[in-house]
Amino acid sequence: METPTISNTAYASNAVSLMETFGDVASSAPFGRTHHHLEPPTSTTRRIMLGQTSHHTIVDQLVAAAEEQLMARKLRIVQIFIVDPNENVSLEDCLLFKSEPKMTDLENNELFFELDIKDILAKHNEKRVKLVNKLVKDRVEYLEPAKIRDLKMNVVDIATF
Repeated sequence: METPTISNTAYASNAVSLMETFGDVASSAPFGRTHHHLEPPTSTTRRIMLGQTSHHTIVDQLVAAAEEQLMARKLRIVQIFIVDPNENVSLEDCLLFKSEPKMTDLENNELFFELDIKDILAKHNEKRVKLVNKLVKDRVEYLEPAKIRDLKMNVVDIATF
């Protein structure tokens, strides 16, 4: 099955005073030049970096981390956008789909299969095939119908829980 190019964007905001966030740093250092301190590496990380951990131990740890991540239920509020990025499609017509924000625990690829993409694409292609391809100068040529793989889908994480 073909799918559009799927990307993810996170939207985040909060109301916090700059003085609460930066404190005296805002007045003593030029804005944007604060230093971030990294956590010291764990003993496992040090052993991996020094080559003292066996290959099987590393693989086992990676598998355990992946299983733990799969077991964790990630609830989030998302909004989905699907566009036709073709430069011949006007701004008014390039947005095929915009969902309302909704709560989900699905991955981005799974969200795609929740949509009625066949209907969305059919409605868009009714308009698209009437648009002139501006790249062809010597004759009038209309755009071909878009395929699913030509589209771009962006999932915006509004909130995660």
